Amino acid sequence: MKKSDIFLKLSFAILLLIFAVTGCKETGDLFIDPVEYEIPFTFTPSHGAPGSTVMIQGGDLSGVTQVGFGSIAGEIVSQSSSSISAVVPVGALTSKIKLVKGGVVITSRTNFVVDPSPIPTIIAFDPAVASSGDIITITGNLLDQVDSVFIGSLQAEIEGTPTATELQIIAPVGLQTANIRLFYTYLTSYGMFKPAESVSDMVLSLALPVIESITPSISSLDIGDEVIITGTMLDVVTKVEFGSVEATPFTFADGSITCTVPAGATTGTIKLTLPDGFVEGGTFQINLPTISLFLPQKGDEGLPEDSRSFVIDGTNFDLVDSVMVGSVKAEILTRTDTKLLLSAPANMAGFISLYTVNGMVQSTIPFIFTGEFWVNDWETIFPVDRYSHIQNNGFGGFVLAESGTYASISTDGDINNKSIYLWGPAAGNDKFTLFTPNPDGVYLEFDLNIMAVPDSLKQSDGTIKFKIFAMDALGWGASGEYSYGYNSPTSYVMADGDWHHVSLHLKDFKASNNSGLYTADQVTATAGAYCHPNSLRILAFVFGTANSSGKGTMTYGLDNVKFVIN
Repeated sequence: MKKSDIFLKLSFAILLLIFAVTGCKETGDLFIDPVEYEIPFTFTPSHGAPGSTVMIQGGDLSGVTQVGFGSIAGEIVSQSSSSISAVVPVGALTSKIKLVKGGVVITSRTNFVVDPSPIPTIIAFDPAVASSGDIITITGNLLDQVDSVFIGSLQAEIEGTPTATELQIIAPVGLQTANIRLFYTYLTSYGMFKPAESVSDMVLSLALPVIESITPSISSLDIGDEVIITGTMLDVVTKVEFGSVEATPFTFADGSITCTVPAGATTGTIKLTLPDGFVEGGTFQINLPTISLFLPQKGDEGLPEDSRSFVIDGTNFDLVDSVMVGSVKAEILTRTDTKLLLSAPANMAGFISLYTVNGMVQSTIPFIFTGEFWVNDWETIFPVDRYSHIQNNGFGGFVLAESGTYASISTDGDINNKSIYLWGPAAGNDKFTLFTPNPDGVYLEFDLNIMAVPDSLKQSDGTIKFKIFAMDALGWGASGEYSYGYNSPTSYVMADGDWHHVSLHLKDFKASNNSGLYTADQVTATAGAYCHPNSLRILAFVFGTANSSGKGTMTYGLDNVKFVIN
């Protein structure tokens, strides 16, 4: 064997011996060998300056002889089998806490953070579960330096005079489960007072009622049934609700709440409200019918003297007292528990509603008419029940004549991006309520005749550009998806004095804000909104010209305006 190999192996053996001798030794005040993990312990607070007290909790701590903050031992001021109070020593650095027990070291899972200067900290508080108005006792360090105390975002009143180790507060109204926050002021190194905050490691929990039982079974209830709720803290309950419907009155006696199932309740959870919060019990179900299917779902509009038959599938039809189709009562012809056969006037459409002593159940979709729905043909061949009037919007001059067989309109001044309004009647009691809310398969159709317009305002192919901007009955002040207008595709019609038929699919209308009313071109579409045929009340005919700065007179006719539902 080479001498160099012998030398390398000998050197390696010496290094192993050095590591074996030195690796088991703890530095500073702790001399422990070996380090071993046992059942983990906890400590509060998680931070503090030298001189502050830390509470350590765990199992069988009576045999602990030393508490180390890193490698420096702290003074044990009190000890029991489940807890130890120790003082953070001078010179301690952020590190794990170590307990010496019978020659074994038990090391914390997390570090204790050593603050650079003394600050108020919370060791514990009692009770850990409280209601508003309760007195909560906080133990900790430097609590006499606290200016104010908050529980979450609510300020608590400080009771009496705090000491360095104890402070009492009154839980505020509206208390919610949250950490306790101590606010204090300290002097900075440059001589300025600065506010700061110290937060408890634990949360103070809101005390809430516990529902132990509800009788009778809430899976099958009738309106007016008496319900008894038993549990804890029910004496502080201020309101009882079945779903979103309040049960009034209710009484509390002998640890129980007694109430009756309120009218209007259907299904949901039973909710108990108290000054600081609420708790919910199990899901209740009111005995009501269900509609799984009805046929037909659409059809032609008939005459009032004619009838239409409907078949409805579902459950609990033995509970049904009466049925409505739209706003008209239907006749029940035959029934079983799962099937209804009924008859209604052929000129009615709308949602199907089943009425029982426990309330009303409505179909998720309405029965709708298909076919042609006239706005106006100006010849009174068809009933005019979806038309009110035509109005100028921006033209310099405006002349309207409706005494003939069509609407004759003459406008002058600036023509580009100006419009006329075709108004429907006011909402309610008109046949717009019978339309489907779904634009798919619904078409707006009309005949348009551009009789005269200056050539300079025509497009290069002799057409006039136009767009329909449709508006809801709810108007611009409405909210959500009904607060928009709807832009048809930009279209072109020959300015040749002939009648041209136009058909526009409402599914192709794009929602926007009212900027779409002032241009025949397209604007940025609004996501999530769409045209609702059963809500439309205004159709704006917006015209665009090739010469945007030009002026002139445009004469045109409008006829046979209708909606067509396929």
